[in-house]
Amino acid sequence: MPKCENCYHYELCEFNLSHQGIDLTSIALASKCDSSADDCPYFKDKSLIAELPCKVGDALYVIIDESKEFGGAYIKQEKVVEVSTEGRIWTNDCYYDNDDIGKMIFFNRAEAEKALKERKNENT
Repeated sequence: MPKCENCYHYELCEFNLSHQGIDLTSIALASKCDSSADDCPYFKDKSLIAELPCKVGDALYVIIDESKEFGGAYIKQEKVVEVSTEGRIWTNDCYYDNDDIGKMIFFNRAEAEKALKERKNENT
């Protein structure tokens, strides 16, 4: 039997609050509820929801390591075209794993530039 506290919407649930007679014009938490969610049409089990690191269309900044002969490492901006619940992020060129986040791929340019600078300092 699912419980309200296991619902993704638990913190603020209009259905739950209204069934408890709580005035919906004021902001209130559903934490007072210990009822069953069997009859709730909005119940979404938290354990079934995966939070992804990004979404389709986001910019992705990739550190490309090239030999000094070809100009050395640089940052390439790519566009996310697919994200999987298994931890893969696809761009038009290839895919990256969650383990690459913060090492090879970044979600903002400033972080990528900082990592590239640190990498270059380590190699000198």
